Amino acid sequence: MLKNKGFSLVEIMIAIGILGGVSLAIMQIAKTSSQLQSNSQAGFDELELFTSIRMILNNTKYCRVSLAGNDPINTPIQFKKTDIDDIVSEGLDVELWLSDVSGSTRSLKKYSATDITISKQGKIQIKKIKLVMDNPTTPSGQNYPVAAVSDIGKLVVEVEKNINGIKRLIVQKFDINMTVDTDASGNSSILSCTRYDPSTNESEYTLFFGGMFGENNTGGYINPLTGAKTCPVGYANAPISGKSNSDYEARFCYRKANDKTLPLPSNYYGFGGMWGESNSGGYVNPYTGAKNCPTGYTSKLTLGQTMVDYAMYFCYLNLGIAKPDANNSKDFGGAYGTNDIVTYSNPASGSFGCPVGFKTAPILGTTNVDWPVYFCYR
Repeated sequence: MLKNKGFSLVEIMIAIGILGGVSLAIMQIAKTSSQLQSNSQAGFDELELFTSIRMILNNTKYCRVSLAGNDPINTPIQFKKTDIDDIVSEGLDVELWLSDVSGSTRSLKKYSATDITISKQGKIQIKKIKLVMDNPTTPSGQNYPVAAVSDIGKLVVEVEKNINGIKRLIVQKFDINMTVDTDASGNSSILSCTRYDPSTNESEYTLFFGGMFGENNTGGYINPLTGAKTCPVGYANAPISGKSNSDYEARFCYRKANDKTLPLPSNYYGFGGMWGESNSGGYVNPYTGAKNCPTGYTSKLTLGQTMVDYAMYFCYLNLGIAKPDANNSKDFGGAYGTNDIVTYSNPASGSFGCPVGFKTAPILGTTNVDWPVYFCYR
C-alpha cells in the first residue's frame, strides 16, 4: 500500500514565497494604476480649467465684466499701467465671471484665487489670477496716453496640481486684445476685450444717425427728418426708454455703415450729440460742453413730460446725399437705456454699453422721476 505524501516544508515555503511575490506585484500594479488614474484626472482637470478660461476670455461680454468690473460703464475697475506692467512682481488681481445676456453685469462667478468655494477645481488649486499689461509704452515706463488705445494684455494664471501628495506649480499666460481708455490722471479702464483701429471711422460699429422720436400724453414727438414718428428709408429704430405707467418711450433711428440688408438711404444726416435735463442741472452735450448743439446743427426735443420725464434733446444736420464723415458729422456710437424691468441694448455694440473706442455720456436719469439713458461719442 502506498503511503499518502504531503507537501514538504521547503515546498510550502516556496509556495508562500511565490504567492507573496504575486500579491506584491498585484499591489504594485494597483498602486501604479491608481497613480496613473490620479495623474490622468489631474491632467484632465488642468486642461478643462485652461480651456474654460480661454473660452471666457474669447467671449467679449464675459471678458469685459471680468476685467472691467461689475458695472463697466458707471464704476469701472481702474488701474495705472505703471502699477501692473511687471509680469514678475505686479498685476491686477481679477476673478473670471459670466455675464447676463446683455453683457452689462456679472451673473455667475466661475474662477477665483481668493474665493475658497471655487478656487479648487478637482485636483487643481488656483493660486493667482492676475492681469498684467507688460507691453512697453513709448517712452518706456509711462502710463497710457489720454485716449482710447489698443494693447495686448496678459492674464497670468498660477495653479497648483496635486498628484498623490506631490504638488507641482504651473503658470499659464493668456494673451488678450483690449481697448483701454485713460484719463488725465493716468487712471485707465478697460473699454472692451477687442481691438480698436482709430485710423478708420467707418467700421461695423459706426452708425449713421437718422433722427429720433418719442411719446408723451399729447401725441408725442415726431422725427423732424420724416415729419412723423418713423425713421427715414434705409434706417432701423431702437428703443432707449419706456416703461408702462412710468416713463414714456423714446426711439432713435440708425443704420450700420456696412449694412447690406436695408435699402440704401436717399438722404443722410449729421449727428451733433444729445443732452438732457435733470433735477440737478442736467446733462451737457459732450461735443459742446453745454446744453446746446454745435454750430450749424438744429436741436429737437424728443422726450419730456411734466412729472414723468425730464426733457431730452438731440442735434442733427441734413446732409442730403453726402455720407457722414469727420467734416460734416460727429461720430455716433448708438444709445442705450434701462429700467427695473428691461435693458435696452445698444445696436452698435450688441450690449448695454458703447462700441470699442467710444465713450459714454448720460443724457437722462433722475431718481424717482426717469430711468437712465446714455449715448456714445468719440
